Amino acid sequence: MIKHKTNKKILIIFSLIVLTVLLLDNFCYAQKPLEIKYPRVLGKELSEKPLLPEYIKYIFNLALLLGGLIAFGALVLGGFRYMSSVGSPPAMDDAKDQIFSGILGLVILLSSYLILTTVNPQLVILKTKKTPIKAGVVLCSADCTTDAQLMGLAEDKKKYIGINYPSLEGFTASHIHFLSSSGDLEAIVYPQENWEGKGEKITSSGPLPIVPKSIMLRWKLPGVYLVDTSTGEEVFLTSDIPNLSVLRFEDKANKIKFKLSKNDVDKNVVYGAVLHEDREYQGQGKIFLSNSGKGSSTTFLDGSEEIVQDIQGLNEYGDVEKPSSVHIFTVNNNPASGYVKLCEKEECQPGGEQVFEQTQISPPYKLKDLAGDNLDDNLRAIEIEGNYLLVLFENDNATGKCAVFKRSIPKLTDYPIGKCGIDVCIPFVNYCFWSPCPSSFAIYPIK
Repeated sequence: MIKHKTNKKILIIFSLIVLTVLLLDNFCYAQKPLEIKYPRVLGKELSEKPLLPEYIKYIFNLALLLGGLIAFGALVLGGFRYMSSVGSPPAMDDAKDQIFSGILGLVILLSSYLILTTVNPQLVILKTKKTPIKAGVVLCSADCTTDAQLMGLAEDKKKYIGINYPSLEGFTASHIHFLSSSGDLEAIVYPQENWEGKGEKITSSGPLPIVPKSIMLRWKLPGVYLVDTSTGEEVFLTSDIPNLSVLRFEDKANKIKFKLSKNDVDKNVVYGAVLHEDREYQGQGKIFLSNSGKGSSTTFLDGSEEIVQDIQGLNEYGDVEKPSSVHIFTVNNNPASGYVKLCEKEECQPGGEQVFEQTQISPPYKLKDLAGDNLDDNLRAIEIEGNYLLVLFENDNATGKCAVFKRSIPKLTDYPIGKCGIDVCIPFVNYCFWSPCPSSFAIYPIK
């Protein structure tokens, strides 16, 4: 009997471990679009591309619901067993224990819910701590024209603005303070939400002409911008963004804009970006370059230039429809040294490698055309020396999975771009040796 109970405990523990591993595996891919429709739990459902905190909260609520159903089921079953065990004291005692366990389970679940949501609701609010922005503007409910006035204001009397806000969510602002130089940025405030009504352009710190309900920022700095022509929004990209929802711009951009100063134009500076369909630089991708000849170009009286290109649609640089993440870069037209080595063997062991030194491969080329048939769908390692950006595509027409690398990768099959086919699987342990995907690539020396 003791041995039977021990085996049962081991089975339960093993099942819990397997369930935990499966849940953690789901968490790892929580940034991807859901492949199935998840049921509503306690009136809530997962968004199309849930963040990790959303996923954890959903699992927490689901666990509470399932735990309550199981405890209630145990209570009902115990009651049925008690009623049907008249005349058998051992069976009645066992049924009583089951009823007690069911009631205890319900009490524990109810108590945990009350503690987490009533005694201290903050315990179930999963969020990251926000840090004040260092660029942009600050809206204030009192005078904050000078730095000293801004520092003296309580936090609830100021709102840091680093991105466009379609709604200020009830915050009443009377003044504005520029964290960035007025030559780099202007703010447009609107009397209604969603940037409706007549916008008032603001270029310096001081009192506001209206009480704004929404605000839009217009950066003037050279670089890469994403644009939503339906609203007139644009966002300035200063670094790689794995999740454009942090800028409130996921699945919104339909144009990309490159702003070049007169100095950029004189020095033939080339800005670039790789837009990805999914978060965390996953899914299909597309390369954009300020000198690709795509789109429209406008030259201004001061010698600066703006280049606007369409995002959607397939061309020789790739394919993307609604970008969710982005890499940005500046091309180095005169790389002093360095190379990119594409290898047929893991860790770039000798044999079958192809080296590209101090060069640019653009637009994407087929691996079999520039690197030989031995690397097509057989690229297993990358060695990068110096500042280079390598873009890999699953198919030879720059479609399918897309990945960007700026450092050496000794084992490409550790990444999604390296997992397209299965060479062989080991039975029982469910472990497979993957065959890599890449069939086309592009290389850019970067600053």
